[in-house]
Amino acid sequence: MARKATPTSGMKNTAIRCTRIENEMPQWEQIFKQLTDYISKNPSIKIDSQVIIIPDAERLDFYRFFNETRRAFVNGEFAAELEDTYALREHFIGLRESVITALKLNRIQTNVDIERYLQDPVEALAHRLYDPLLDVLRGAIIIDEFTNKARNIVSRLISTRYAEIYRDWVALALISIMRLAKSYTVPIPDQFEDPELTDGETVPGLVIQEMPNTMDAREFRLNFSQYTPLIVPNIILEKETDSYIALRFGYNPVFRRVPDLNKHGEWSHREDIHRKYGDHNLWPDLGIYLSDEPKWLKVLADYYYISRPDIIIDIYDSDVTTLETAIEIMRRHIDIMKPRIGGILICRKPLTRRAVSADSKGATEERSSGAAGRSSAPYQPSMEAKPPIQATGIPVLIAGYEAEKLKPILEIIQGVESQASVSSPTSQ
Repeated sequence: MARKATPTSGMKNTAIRCTRIENEMPQWEQIFKQLTDYISKNPSIKIDSQVIIIPDAERLDFYRFFNETRRAFVNGEFAAELEDTYALREHFIGLRESVITALKLNRIQTNVDIERYLQDPVEALAHRLYDPLLDVLRGAIIIDEFTNKARNIVSRLISTRYAEIYRDWVALALISIMRLAKSYTVPIPDQFEDPELTDGETVPGLVIQEMPNTMDAREFRLNFSQYTPLIVPNIILEKETDSYIALRFGYNPVFRRVPDLNKHGEWSHREDIHRKYGDHNLWPDLGIYLSDEPKWLKVLADYYYISRPDIIIDIYDSDVTTLETAIEIMRRHIDIMKPRIGGILICRKPLTRRAVSADSKGATEERSSGAAGRSSAPYQPSMEAKPPIQATGIPVLIAGYEAEKLKPILEIIQGVESQASVSSPTSQ
């Protein structure tokens, strides 16, 4: 005869089942349950669509559970990505300190968001989950919606920060393998020093900006503000051979002009570029400019003109982009910037190859970047088959975290400088 469950035994079984379910929850959900339990036990806390009240007496414990939920979500859902992030962080910070020492700098600046990410990646990611988690408590979304939304937010931010930091690592790695005598910067204001830079009523190209001067580098910025009057080098490096290299990491719109800027050197009219290529994916990740005199490297672009670089570089931190697509984008950047020497791809690891059907092999390339008229749509690489990669003439360097893998770039520069020296009348 079956034994009837007593109320006590039923409660015991229920408790066992609840404990088992809680143990199966991800850690962040367990902490979230502690948060909701805490709110239930403290009715003075009121969080709904109309009001948020967290009394001082409960504030400390409330935010302890609230913050731990967000951090546990990031740690639990993105363990593998965080492992990669910490590896990049270690390499970047170590290399930055090495370059600071070698160039006798006080510091190398990154933007605030990147620096916050470098200091504590989990906290920087969890910070973005404040509003979504609060929306759950307010009843605006359910926990499953939070999970999906939070995954998307964190995933995109990890990808963005990783790409930004790896690009900066490449720039520092390139500097670290050069034999340098001195370094210079070009001071340029941003919106904090010159609020008129964000004045939307200013006519583009109307305001004249004085030509800035170079100064001995005591620090330099890896990331400029998006609001500067001109595009200038991040740093100008004087080599032991008395030649100069300017590096520019990323390009942004600028709206002031320098009179007679295009009187020396080779320049492209920016309006012509926009008219022919549209407004998307115009610029490479890194531009390298060579000169015998630093004064010709002080300004690389104003509202009307952009200087012709010697080398352009596109940088890929993951294998999400195919090699064929990366080559095509580089071709587009070469068409736009017309570098004297050419373009180079730098990848953290080998890019995947696009599958090409047998009947499409040998198909000729169609340059999607050459369409007439300004396009407002984002640039989309062509899916047509391309010639073999080795026939493109675009070097591909797999650098990982090894600065020495970038030495072919220096060899190319040295070769050009040697040719210039031989052909110069002063060397006869």
